[in-house]
Amino acid sequence: MLFRATPRRTAGYIAVCALATWCLLALASALVSLNTGGFWDGVRFAFSPVVILPALAGSGLGLLITGAARVWARLSAAGLELGHPRSILVAWPDVEAAVRRGRWIFTTVEIVLRPDAPVAEHDGKGRLPMHRMRRGRRGYSLWPALYDGGVDAFTDALARHGVEVRRP
Repeated sequence: MLFRATPRRTAGYIAVCALATWCLLALASALVSLNTGGFWDGVRFAFSPVVILPALAGSGLGLLITGAARVWARLSAAGLELGHPRSILVAWPDVEAAVRRGRWIFTTVEIVLRPDAPVAEHDGKGRLPMHRMRRGRRGYSLWPALYDGGVDAFTDALARHGVEVRRP
């Protein structure tokens, strides 16, 4: 079963980042102008380039962040394969747990490996998925909120393969 970020979910995430940035700046502008007595000046300001440009910067930030979301995952009988675009294969006995962190579209799942787990590499070109050390344990972070089916479908598939899915 292959999980990868879809353009529809990625575009939605970027739109949410841009809209949230614009709303925060527009609200701050309206509150300041309401306190100074010029409410309509604040409304005009909310739609000015001074506010719209940071919203576009929020879109750029969304694109930058979703660049890390290009990690795809393939679950098979052999194990869990993670790619970005170069892939690694982790056998199921070497996966200790999957730790689910965050909420909503900001949810990440960290695949925690056993300390003695060997990892097979595939494809001699490209980059490997980035791993991180947490409490001396190696793990790979994924962002399944952008996968088709979302976090629940991904963690359910992991659980069907015998991986313990837990929250920190």
